[in-house]
Amino acid sequence: MKQNTTDSKSFDNTRAPIMVVAKRDGTVIDQNFSAEQVLGLGRGKRCWEVFGNLPKAEGLPCDPGCVNELLDSSLSEAKHTPVSSAGQKFNLTCVPIAETAVCILSPRASIKAHEWERPTPREIEVLRLLADGKNTSQIAEALDLSNATIRTHVENLLQKFRVHTRTGLVALGFRLGYLD
Repeated sequence: MKQNTTDSKSFDNTRAPIMVVAKRDGTVIDQNFSAEQVLGLGRGKRCWEVFGNLPKAEGLPCDPGCVNELLDSSLSEAKHTPVSSAGQKFNLTCVPIAETAVCILSPRASIKAHEWERPTPREIEVLRLLADGKNTSQIAEALDLSNATIRTHVENLLQKFRVHTRTGLVALGFRLGYLD
């Protein structure tokens, strides 16, 4: 089997966001196909080593202990960091979920949603709370709405953004400029 090398890899705006899941000690337990293509196989390695394979990266907040710090800071607060790689701008969002961190690197593109796809102001509030790692109940409590209403807003966002997961919503929310 041919081994992947990172020196010729790049991450462009047409590629799906890079997603890496790490345990508290930083060990990568899962990654998506885009992460494998750009960063190489990372399962079993430390996340800061894996993200360190991003070509010509600047601004990466990754270092030994970063996952542990994220999980200790608050189990409901996401960390958002602007990053650049080979002259392109990205957002790195790390969300604590149980005893893991889900880190998503997505391009900050200049794409804009069509008028009919734009989320309402309330949907943007829900999207921002999702980006902060809040679950349905926490969002409902923060906005003084019912869980059913929050689920409806999330479903509407999923349809408007044409994605299938909340993680996809957050990643595209950054790309479209609704989150910063």
